[in-house]
Amino acid sequence: MTSLFVSLVVSTLYAGLGERVQEEKGYDKLYRTYELCGSMFFLTSSQLMISQAATSFEFIKEKNVFVHERGSNSYSISAYFSSKLALELPLAILQPIIENILTFWAVGYTNTWETFFKILLVYFVNVQVGTSIGYLSSAFAENMMSCAQSAPLTTLPFVSFAGFIANVRLMPQFVKYLS
Repeated sequence: MTSLFVSLVVSTLYAGLGERVQEEKGYDKLYRTYELCGSMFFLTSSQLMISQAATSFEFIKEKNVFVHERGSNSYSISAYFSSKLALELPLAILQPIIENILTFWAVGYTNTWETFFKILLVYFVNVQVGTSIGYLSSAFAENMMSCAQSAPLTTLPFVSFAGFIANVRLMPQFVKYLS
């Protein structure tokens, strides 16, 4: 549901932007290209945070049962997470497909099937990364409140060092390794 809302917002804000990039010349084309990159950044960062929040809040509810069953040797950690990921796989595949279908042609990214599937692959990997970060942050959290408070701390470094907010070439050498 949240992805649907984000898709509608992006489709409304950036409608037809890809075609306008092709029509512009000079600095206007550069500005439109930045807007196009901004739409992609908004989509990927919101998708990451949506999948992270959904996973972390769900696992924090199941954490006590997991610890109890793991303590009684009911199953291994790898068996639990493999089955959990297998159960979530249809949603993890369907969510990026729906979001990509709603936004790709509305925004006007390069209208080829090859580009469509490349962006879909990026969305899919992004959902998997968000899910993994959600499991990691909720594994260390004691309750729902601490999990919600730590969520930005696990996401903001990725957003900060991605190169959209700050130019990677201008960062100090030790920070470049983080990006």
